[in-house]
Amino acid sequence: MAISDTFSALGDPARLRTLVLLKEMELTVSELVDVLGLAQSTVSGMLRVMMSADLVRGRKDGRRTYYTAADGADWVDVALSDVPLTDADADALDRVRSARLADAGGDPVTGAFDHGYVPGRSWKTLARSLLMLSRFGTVADIGVGRGDLTLLLARSSDALLAVDTDADKLTSVGERAAKAGLENVRTWHGPVGSLRETVDLVAFSLSLHCHVDPAAAVADAFDVVRPGGRIWITELAAHQHEWVRERCGHHHLGFDRDALGRMLAEAGFVDIEVRAGGRDRRQPPFHTLIAIATRPKGAP
Repeated sequence: MAISDTFSALGDPARLRTLVLLKEMELTVSELVDVLGLAQSTVSGMLRVMMSADLVRGRKDGRRTYYTAADGADWVDVALSDVPLTDADADALDRVRSARLADAGGDPVTGAFDHGYVPGRSWKTLARSLLMLSRFGTVADIGVGRGDLTLLLARSSDALLAVDTDADKLTSVGERAAKAGLENVRTWHGPVGSLRETVDLVAFSLSLHCHVDPAAAVADAFDVVRPGGRIWITELAAHQHEWVRERCGHHHLGFDRDALGRMLAEAGFVDIEVRAGGRDRRQPPFHTLIAIATRPKGAP
């Protein structure tokens, strides 16, 4: 290893930060992408440079490669000892450890069913099983996205109305429903307030934050739900990640429990429950809320 290569590899702040992280723990490329907030190609390029300078080594484990700081020259170790791990990076490494624990079945909050690993046991299987045991009558799914939940709900509904302002998404959902043999799925192009029929359940699955006026959307949903019917909302909890506005088209940075409950109450719903949902395994770890409420039977 030429000393010029080592100086060159250490001369970039991002590579130096990466090396400090890799002295703390082994990390994969995808984990480094999440921690550093850089593109995968950039991270892979930095690793190649540092491996060429014998500063980093890789270890294969199945389809994954784990990278760690190599045992360098004494002066390199001394130099790195003067570069502290920031609080933000320390927190990021803790999140990586938590995510790995979840993948191994050790943390129910981050996605594993329980602390003891059982092959095949997952929240996804449980959710699908519960949907098979349920019957929802007529459902309006507001904001269909890719349509995955729409099709799942359709299998447990007498009729499913896919509602969206994006005609292309509705076309895609309709085609997927037809391919799956789901004859109970219809589409409606427009906002929830434009519906001219009533349903037993209105569902907003991670779509309320895309409404310019979410309180108005909830109020419109009240008019669509039959007396005794329910509204079901899954939403992002309040967060500070501004990038979702441009990248994902979000108008709001999530909601807190009180705000969500207040919207439902002001619309006229009763028996309101707002609970914590889950937490993303990927970074940043968005938290979710689940809200369920009922339209009073005596409501006009």
